[in-house]
Amino acid sequence: MPKGIPKSLELKSNEPEEKKVLTFDDLAPEQKELARQAILAEQRETPIKPSNPGNQDVAKILSDGGGKPEEEYVETYHWVKFQPRSNPNDDPRVKLTVNGECLYIQRGERVPLPKRFLECADHTTHEEYHQEPGETRKIVTEVTTFPYEILGDSTREDYERFKREGTQATKDQLVKDGTISERESRNLN
Repeated sequence: MPKGIPKSLELKSNEPEEKKVLTFDDLAPEQKELARQAILAEQRETPIKPSNPGNQDVAKILSDGGGKPEEEYVETYHWVKFQPRSNPNDDPRVKLTVNGECLYIQRGERVPLPKRFLECADHTTHEEYHQEPGETRKIVTEVTTFPYEILGDSTREDYERFKREGTQATKDQLVKDGTISERESRNLN
């Protein structure tokens, strides 16, 4: 380093700093208690329970003196059929994501789904607008993006079988199209 340049003006490396992921163990005791109280309060106020109770951080938060929820959540499964596209710009498949789990569902076909994905579809909406010449655009209504009908009750086994078969069909199609190699397809979940 040339003489006369103070160390405070030295150039730092261009490498980005690694960001540390904050975990429950990194929190101060009062922050841990606040997090635990917030989760327990949310569980009391809503019928929706954590979908990942086996996660070590969630389990730790709930077990640190908080006890367990009053009632164990039981996932229900239903046979459903999503309605055809109402607009040519709509995606031919329904894409639903819950807690990082993403499903692509063919419209117009009978498929088994967990209730959590149906709740996701229920809350996926878009606004419809109307505009007359010389007037500002108005929101007319809010429309469900992925309307569906429930055809009956299903089982977890039905859902897992359909998901496994659909994933395999997608992998096979990607290999056939040349998008990925057969070796790469074996590594996909």
